[in-house]
Amino acid sequence: MATLTPYKGIDVVEDATGDAGIALTENFKELADRAPYEAAANPGTGDDGSDGFSSGDQWLNTSTQVMWICISAGVGAAVWKSLFHRSSTALELIPSESSEKVKVFGNLEVAGTGTSTVGGKLQTTGVLQVDGTGTSSVAGKLQTTGDLQVDGTGSSSIAGKLGLGTTSPSCPVHIVNTGNTPPCIIGDNNRTSFDLYEFRVSGAKRGAITKNGTGGIELNTTGSYPVSLMSGNSKTGILTTSPTAPLDVNGDSIRIRTAKTPSSATDTGNAGDVCWDSSYVYICVATNTWKRAALSTW
Repeated sequence: MATLTPYKGIDVVEDATGDAGIALTENFKELADRAPYEAAANPGTGDDGSDGFSSGDQWLNTSTQVMWICISAGVGAAVWKSLFHRSSTALELIPSESSEKVKVFGNLEVAGTGTSTVGGKLQTTGVLQVDGTGTSSVAGKLQTTGDLQVDGTGSSSIAGKLGLGTTSPSCPVHIVNTGNTPPCIIGDNNRTSFDLYEFRVSGAKRGAITKNGTGGIELNTTGSYPVSLMSGNSKTGILTTSPTAPLDVNGDSIRIRTAKTPSSATDTGNAGDVCWDSSYVYICVATNTWKRAALSTW
């Protein structure tokens, strides 16, 4: 009587005799070799060479739709690793263990018009290129020792902290520069004026650092919001790096462009206010208390 022997989930007659019997056995084995073995469970160490499995064979868990590959088929010590999961909406690469990685040697290109999301660690030693008109988001760690290039007309967002020159950023954008070059360069396509930085509160613009039409830099605020310049030692220098007073100007003149004439010696004012007109210089010496000095021609 023929003996049935398990082979990748099917029973074959290993001791078949005659050309027809031998051919039938070989045909069954070839069919089993061509297709992944299917079972509603993951493979284990016992799914080994004694069952006809060998390195490179694949196993499909019909319950989870995860594909596995045999790394070693040693009897009682088979090693299987998961490859990927195919759902109706996505193809997922699934390492067997949390410590394992998905590596791409060469160029990794993510193209499309949908949303690409990385929730863990994306690392490449080649070129990482993200194209498309959709949104690419990284919720974990994006790291490359090569070039990182993001193209397209969509949005690129990082739901965490971005470190440039540091692997431990402590704020949304953390730049550490160890050389003598500028840590950040902002350019524009030869526009007359534009905002270098814009400050917002709850989505509303409150101010900006602006390149003006004459090539200068301005610090502006919107509405009635003031601009305050604070110093740790209460001293501010203009054209000097070692100020000795709250306002130290390293020059030979200062300018107040617009004339102002207090209506009377008790006009509204704060101590220290200074103004002028064509006849006098006015100084407020106390709240609502003005004094003046006459000007003469020489």
